[in-house]
Amino acid sequence: MRPRPARASLLFAVYITGSAVASGSGFAPFPPAATSVPAFRFDHLLCGSSTEERIASVGISREPVWPGPLGSIGPEETLGEYRFDVVEAASGRTLYSQGFSSLFSEWRTTDEAASGQWRCFESSARFPAPEEPFQVSIYRRSGTGTFELRYTSSVTDPQGPDISRRPALQAGDYEELQRTGHYSERLDLLFVAEGYREMERAEFAADARRFLGTLLGTEPFQSRRDDWNVATLFLPSQDSGISDPRSGDWRRSSLNLSFNSLNLDRYIAVQAEHRLREFVAGYPYDLLVILVNSSKYGGGGVYNQWVVVSARAEFADYVFLHELGHALGGLGDEYFTSEVPYRVDPQAPEFWEPNLTRLPERSLLKWRALVKGDTPIPTPWDLEGYLRLQSEAERTGWSRAESVEATRSFLRNEPYFGVVGAFEGGAYQARGVFRPSLECLMFDYSSRTFCPVCRATLEHALDAAVGRSTHRGLR
Repeated sequence: MRPRPARASLLFAVYITGSAVASGSGFAPFPPAATSVPAFRFDHLLCGSSTEERIASVGISREPVWPGPLGSIGPEETLGEYRFDVVEAASGRTLYSQGFSSLFSEWRTTDEAASGQWRCFESSARFPAPEEPFQVSIYRRSGTGTFELRYTSSVTDPQGPDISRRPALQAGDYEELQRTGHYSERLDLLFVAEGYREMERAEFAADARRFLGTLLGTEPFQSRRDDWNVATLFLPSQDSGISDPRSGDWRRSSLNLSFNSLNLDRYIAVQAEHRLREFVAGYPYDLLVILVNSSKYGGGGVYNQWVVVSARAEFADYVFLHELGHALGGLGDEYFTSEVPYRVDPQAPEFWEPNLTRLPERSLLKWRALVKGDTPIPTPWDLEGYLRLQSEAERTGWSRAESVEATRSFLRNEPYFGVVGAFEGGAYQARGVFRPSLECLMFDYSSRTFCPVCRATLEHALDAAVGRSTHRGLR
């Protein structure tokens, strides 16, 4: 257990401000506020293999304004593979704490990492600027589910020369699509352009508005539409589209994204994390969604980091919502019939993700509050029939649209369709893992909604982002 946080107003430096960002080409000032708190961004590297790990500091940068509510998120409720704490050096008080995941934690489960090969991945942690000298500690979740200390920085003076105060990059053009309130009381989503040339500016704007419509047309976001501020950042790229290594197609884009991350063709992940953070540092954001100018199916999402989606691919709306579930809610993948680059360990400990479990007992279910008393646990369904259907679709070369219709029809004929229970199959494993529902955007692209458990988790994440709750999981 960490020390209980003191009141935020006593912990963080408060600045009187009119406009937090100087106006300039492509810049829009932050909404006016009586007080604002700058943010610090701790850039670091996560390095190692499947069995070794080192964390190294790259530096701390000051950003104009912290966009979120002030206060701590309790580590005992933290989701993610990692957690970072900001601690006041003199008193040892925890000023801020947040869970996160990283591309490195995914890579550690690959064959390459298991071979002993080392790689480094960029990561960033943002927090309200402390008033007094502080330290940053990073913890990684252990096999027992507890967090173990992996790194502690040296003591940093918030007024000292070790903090970079370079002006924010004046790159790209910022446009608000929806503002419903002050950024400290809203979840601020920023759509970022990737692979759009200057002449394709209108296409990016249209893509962003389409995804905004998808977001606000899907629960639980539809009922919470006034909790969102949404804006776009257009970063013109030299080339149209992004690199596709398996096709030998290399292009120069603003963020250097490409298909085939972690050697999975459809996976698009942010590798140059620090470059991305420099581009967006001058704008208020809680959630980054990078729209890729491509019609090839792909995307990615990492908890408390970012979402990437190939904007004009078939089922792009599904990919957007699915990856948003990862990035915002810390939700896990429920599917188990698609190719993944990870080494699956059926003996691994219980999942931290709130929608997956290895413990199909009613009294132990994370989501037991949503399970009706007459629902059997585990909950029966035709798993073998589903596997045969997916095998047939792959063998005969069904299109995604054909597969969607067949899968949707199959699931809707199940007797426990629409019921919250514990259904076997999830996290890339057909056996030994259980998920809450037969239909969910975290399970299959035949689904059109989040299941009740995932909706509740996303509601909690929204509450935390707008300052109504510090809880990021489902009790």
